[in-house]
Amino acid sequence: MKNHGYITVFLTLLLVALFTLFTAIFVLTDVRNAENRAAIALRSAISSVRAEYDRYIFDQYHVLLLDADMDGEGTGKLEALTEERLKKDLGEDYTVGEAALSGMTRIMDNDLAGFKEQVEAAVPYLAADAGVELIKEKVKGNDTPLDQSAFEEGDRAAQGGKIDGDGDLKKLREEADKESGNEEKENEDPEEERKRKKVKEKDPRMKTSMWKGVGVAYMIAPDDLELSYEVLKRAALPSFGRTGSLRLDMDAAFNSYGKLKRQTTQNSGWLKGLEAGGAGLIYAGNCFNCLTDRVQEDTVLCLEMEYLIAGETSDRANYKEVVDDILAIRTACNLAYLLTDTEKMEICNAIAEAACFIFPPAAPVVKYLIAGAWSYMEAVADAYRLVRGKKVPYLKNKNNWVTGINSFNGFGSDGEDSESGLSYKDYLYILLSMNMDSAWYRMLDIIQINANSRVEEGGHLLNMRYAITAFGMTVDVEYKGHTFSLEEETGY
Repeated sequence: MKNHGYITVFLTLLLVALFTLFTAIFVLTDVRNAENRAAIALRSAISSVRAEYDRYIFDQYHVLLLDADMDGEGTGKLEALTEERLKKDLGEDYTVGEAALSGMTRIMDNDLAGFKEQVEAAVPYLAADAGVELIKEKVKGNDTPLDQSAFEEGDRAAQGGKIDGDGDLKKLREEADKESGNEEKENEDPEEERKRKKVKEKDPRMKTSMWKGVGVAYMIAPDDLELSYEVLKRAALPSFGRTGSLRLDMDAAFNSYGKLKRQTTQNSGWLKGLEAGGAGLIYAGNCFNCLTDRVQEDTVLCLEMEYLIAGETSDRANYKEVVDDILAIRTACNLAYLLTDTEKMEICNAIAEAACFIFPPAAPVVKYLIAGAWSYMEAVADAYRLVRGKKVPYLKNKNNWVTGINSFNGFGSDGEDSESGLSYKDYLYILLSMNMDSAWYRMLDIIQINANSRVEEGGHLLNMRYAITAFGMTVDVEYKGHTFSLEEETGY
């Protein structure tokens, strides 16, 4: 009987111990399940916040970003959305603390690393664009049609005639005229003088100097040229504070040998940039408008790719700058051929000798300046066709050269298209490849201004400086006296 009492006590204690153990296991399991549920709920809440990305920007520009300054309330709006979703998903058994945004990665961080990564991911899904590869084929791997060696004869003449490469030939002629006392003119045969003046009048520099004041870009503008009246405010743009724009302008006066040589040999090496900027160039060509190719509707600027290149605040200024850059490239290409054309160079030489009658040593140098002016005239004829959607051969020959020494043969008409040539947009790719560092930031400029143009008056405007591509959220959740410190990160 005594043993029965011990057994009863032992079994009672055993049952109490087992009950306590099972209760502890149940509580721990319940707490662990509650923590897992809270973590899942936080992940779901962050997914809901992430879904607040700008739909217009994604649809038009294939970029996912979240405005950290949503509705002008700062990060508090994102944190409030997270808390609200957590409370709804977890129910009354849970007490949700304040959510805090952490670990934000802005789209402009690390030299636009997040933006560039999304662009590279989007490019394979964009419309096929073989433009970059075709440019490389059409120029036959030669982006240096004119180099320093092309000017060896002019260098020797400049040294022999004691002409400073950057000197003013007009001043030298005046000094020579003063020293000679005009004896040559007095003793010259009137018939020879008449012939010389007639030849001199063909000097193309007289025409190109006049164009400098008129503005070639507007002189050749197509009738259907559409320009926006919008003037951008630099301070509100992502690219504000960044300098660096392409400037390839040609001096249309052509009175400095040194300047001609420098300007026509500086526009090389862009093939490497074309290869390095491949993804960005294809993205720009498919997502931004230009003069000859409109890919978006209802944009603030009409000439967006031109803005990527020039960075000016208006369509008008960007159009002029891009055309001037194209003229510089085309002048160098045309001069590269012209210097090899014996017949045309004889014409240039005849005009140079007539122009340098008083100071003959300058004639060999002036010959180059006249050739440069003629090449510029040809470049204007090229640009005239390019802005009208035609293609122009990268390197010229006798068959496709269209201008005379002082006249435009074919200027004023579209002319025949050259399938093997480059288009206006091809030249935009070339110019972009020479200035991609700035162009990346200007892409964000355009995306921002177009997105904001759709915001109703008084509404919150997007500022790319607050746009984020990745973020984290931390929050404390209490359940039956147990507090969980949760953290979740996400990104696009």
